[in-house]
Amino acid sequence: MKKLDTIFSQYIRLRDTDEYGYGECITCGEFFHYYNFECGHFRHRRHLGTRWHEMNAHAQCFTCNRGDDMVEYIVAMLEKYEDIEVSNIIHLSMMVGKFTRDEKEKMYNTYKAKAKELLKDKMFKVNL
Repeated sequence: MKKLDTIFSQYIRLRDTDEYGYGECITCGEFFHYYNFECGHFRHRRHLGTRWHEMNAHAQCFTCNRGDDMVEYIVAMLEKYEDIEVSNIIHLSMMVGKFTRDEKEKMYNTYKAKAKELLKDKMFKVNL
């Protein structure tokens, strides 16, 4: 699970940054470099149904990701996605999520390939 979490985090941070590695924190709106982002989750990672759901995860600065105030994240989600999509993420997070070893390995390979593809257009390097 740790290996999948790591590659998923790398993919999300690559997805949410430009070719130089800079992007906007989903919650505070400040600009940071890839290396100063974490993979922030709208619905907590303990909810396996959305732990590796791309719409549930975004580049987030350390301060915001470690904070307890979810209001800014909720506002950002409603601005980024339609209400129904946010509702679907919340619903999915409440469902029991169980993944087999093979399913997790497949997700790992998928996100590794997606991250490698994104790296082709980046002007900085990341060890995947």
